[in-house]
Amino acid sequence: MGPTQQFTPDQLRERYRTVLEENTYQGILFPRIHEEYERSRTVGFTADGLDAFRRSRLAEALRHAGQRVPRYRPLIPADAGADPLGALRSLPLLDKDTVREDPDSLLSDALEPDRCRVASTSGTSGIPLRFVVDEDHLVHTYAARIRMAVPFTGQLHFKLLMPFQGWLQGGWFEYVAPGFGLARMAEFGTTTPPGPDDVDLAVRAAGFAPDIVFGHPSSCLRLASALAAADRSLTPRAVMTFGERLLPGARETLERSYGAPVMDSYGMREFGTIAAECGKGGYHVEAERLWVEVVDADGRPLPDGESGEIVVSNLVNRAMPLLRYRTGDIGALAPEPCGCGLPHPALRLIEGRETSGVTLPSGRTVSGGEFSRLVRTRPVARFQLALYGDDLLELRVQSTGHVALDTVRLADDLTLLIGGELPVRVREVRAGEFAGSGSRKHVDIVRLPADEV
Repeated sequence: MGPTQQFTPDQLRERYRTVLEENTYQGILFPRIHEEYERSRTVGFTADGLDAFRRSRLAEALRHAGQRVPRYRPLIPADAGADPLGALRSLPLLDKDTVREDPDSLLSDALEPDRCRVASTSGTSGIPLRFVVDEDHLVHTYAARIRMAVPFTGQLHFKLLMPFQGWLQGGWFEYVAPGFGLARMAEFGTTTPPGPDDVDLAVRAAGFAPDIVFGHPSSCLRLASALAAADRSLTPRAVMTFGERLLPGARETLERSYGAPVMDSYGMREFGTIAAECGKGGYHVEAERLWVEVVDADGRPLPDGESGEIVVSNLVNRAMPLLRYRTGDIGALAPEPCGCGLPHPALRLIEGRETSGVTLPSGRTVSGGEFSRLVRTRPVARFQLALYGDDLLELRVQSTGHVALDTVRLADDLTLLIGGELPVRVREVRAGEFAGSGSRKHVDIVRLPADEV
């Protein structure tokens, strides 16, 4: 499917093996995942009860970090449990560069390697970040995913479709996911721009008949277009979106195309789901395992209702505690209780989740995530896109230096990704040669005059 493959057959087999190994590990954890799901589903916190529970978990997280984690030993006093929120707010903000450059300072000296996993971000900033999570973090994260899905499906055993996954370059992959409540999962992807391959995949998706469509808004919209072109339809019970800002127009299109409610969630690889919609417009924080603050430019907490940067602390991951971690996103905590009745804090708005992209001469937009997926399997430490009007798209890459970078192949694949609508050029640069763009949160794109080519 498609004229070229980003991965060799051996690489694809390795990625399949990795997914299967991960699902085997989820299977080992499933009794604990199910237990946590049942606990969180039935506990029925009052607002005061939830606050007391969270503060207790925060005190324990601070105690562990102060005793076991090198970065926090000099920063967290022994009596932090007396005022855990005050102790948390006294900590400096933690950014991605610190995690990337000095990860060992954040690792617990009580870390048990056989009960941990090394994970990484998707690299939409151009620089993937590696971090460590323990079994408690995974159990809580997987239980949260199940808790979001089951209200729509009514049971643990359901079918879930993830369209246009970057790691599946021209393939379809099905498996059972213990980390999603023993759901039967199907994922597919393609190296080609929207076209005939999409139609073939849409026909197969219709035959799969998922209960839930789960993916980035842009991927779910692309599938909706392909289904229309194939004269097929899906009747899922819900469309669950994540990873990109869900704009009102996109929500309306998805609801109309699939005939199902759309539930959006906000999260990061480092934490899993941070907040999810309740149906009343609020994004409820996963408050039993995360502490979310909204802060000003100096890291000071803002009153509820005021917009600032969203900062997150993990209350359950002891392997590599991330406390007051900067997300780079802008939001505000709702000043009043949500109409749905849940006591969990709600993010009243989320800004800054748009995925950077390039709009081509035809009007088609290639999302930042698609560029990231193109690059992140290569030996590239950082990349930047430079768009010179409609004359040239230049991909600037900094090699890791470990193996040779095939820039000719990368240029061919970049041309394929944008459908040949613009001339392309791949240029290797050093760290100091990237143009300043003012942002590293999303894919780094600079727009320059055409006469500077």
